[in-house]
Amino acid sequence: MDVKDKTAAITGGASGIGYSCVEQLLHHNAKSVAILDLPSSKGEDAVAQLRSQFGKGRVHLFACDVTSQEQVESSFKKVVETLGGLDILINSAGCLDNVMWERMIDINVAGLVRTTLLGIDIMGKHNGGCGGTIVNIASIAGVTPATEFPIYCATKYAVVGLTASLQGSYDRTGVRMLLMCPGLTRTPLADNMMEMSFLSFFDHNKLMADMKTWPDQPPEDVAKAMVKLIEKGKNGAACIVAANEPLCVIDIPTYQDLVKHEL
Repeated sequence: MDVKDKTAAITGGASGIGYSCVEQLLHHNAKSVAILDLPSSKGEDAVAQLRSQFGKGRVHLFACDVTSQEQVESSFKKVVETLGGLDILINSAGCLDNVMWERMIDINVAGLVRTTLLGIDIMGKHNGGCGGTIVNIASIAGVTPATEFPIYCATKYAVVGLTASLQGSYDRTGVRMLLMCPGLTRTPLADNMMEMSFLSFFDHNKLMADMKTWPDQPPEDVAKAMVKLIEKGKNGAACIVAANEPLCVIDIPTYQDLVKHEL
């Protein structure tokens, strides 16, 4: 899929990776992009900046809390009406919180399930649509253990499992399911890592020292990889983009792929 002249919606698009994805889609001549984010997200400032760069009619903002089914349905209806349809959905909304972990699960897992299923119903051929593309942003912590953030890691494993499983519906829906797993990226989420509380049984001092050594990347690198994934990725493609490394496709194993050893 060439992103040129396509319509797109991005959850969590007012900052971080989501915002950079909006920029890159517009730079590659997407017709119009809808940002869905919390009213408290400074989305108005983000849209003002984007409109000054790309034009008023190509960027739209819709208030949406992905933890609310009612808000998700209402905002997606407005997106389709405003954009005249939907070709691409990027699920970028997410959080990292070791303390308020129930809300983290609701945002990272339940929220993403809500928007993914609705996106399939809007774009899917089974519902009279023309098909489309959904990219779910997980994390490198969705394919490898993350000792420091076990609950966050669990939410991202859920995103990987959901996306990999839904790819099997492509023949009926015509909606490609793609997966992006970024390494540590310089975003507000990452900035808060150094100040957050950790689970009581971790060595906090060691964790802080280790985190300072982790290589990171700007969100623009992830967004550029996102456009490449959308334009070149086959249904089910799962990619990692990490600091100083090229975008690479990884294999999510099926049951037949598993290597088994006796206990």
